[in-house]
Parts: sequence; structure tokens; C-alpha cells
Amino acid sequence: MPLEKLFTGSATAKIIDILWENQGTDLTLTDIAKKAGIHYTTLMKALPLLERLGMVKMTRRVGNAKLYRINKDDAMVKRLIKLLNELNARLAERKPVKKEIPAPKKISGFGPRSPRPGLEIRKNLDAAVNSINENNKSSES
Repeated sequence: MPLEKLFTGSATAKIIDILWENQGTDLTLTDIAKKAGIHYTTLMKALPLLERLGMVKMTRRVGNAKLYRINKDDAMVKRLIKLLNELNARLAERKPVKKEIPAPKKISGFGPRSPRPGLEIRKNLDAAVNSINENNKSSES
């Protein structure tokens, strides 16, 4: 199954995130929708696929309410969480260079005054920062 089919939109990913973050708690459908920031109808469209795949399981019923939890024992969930942890670690290593460069300080009585001091230097520094960030992006692919 292609990832596009599993992660149609971001609702499926949000559901998995919420259930993973609350793995010690059984959540109602309403709780999942609220915490994930998705509409209840969207949840009801995405949840059956996650249940069929074994990634999410209904744990019990309380009255008419069904309670759900992520299936931590599922091999696919374990691999997905491992992948997310590795991605987060890589992203933490590759922080983009801060683009904002402070304006040069004025030194009184030093050289002729130009209308925009340091403009050429700032342009060159901005170009260098953009080049570094582009190299980081291309090496991540």
C-alpha cells in the first residue's frame, strides 16, 4: 500500500500522533477528534482503515461510547515510530543557518558615510546563507 493511500490528507497522521501521545489512555472518538483538531466525520472515515491495518484497536465500550488506543504491539506502529524518531533526530542535527543578520554598528568618525552602510556585505552574506540552506535541503532528499 502506498503511503499516499494510508496518509490521505493529514487526518490519519494526526490520529496516530494523538493516540501515540496518549498511549496510556483509552480515548473516545470525540476525544480523538478534538485532540487531533479534525472533524468527527473525518475521523470516522480514517479510523476504519487504521483498525483494519491493526494500528489502532478498540479497547472497550462504556455505554454507547467506544474507546480506542494505539496498538503498541503492532510491528507497523513500532517501525513507524522508529522512523519518526530517526527523522526528528536528523532534523535536530540539521538546523538551518539563521538568515537574519544584524545591521552593522556605526562607528563615528570612521571613513566616508555611505547612504546604506554594509549593503554589499549583507547581500553577500544573505546569498551565502541561502546557499547553505539549499545544500542542506538537497542533501536531505
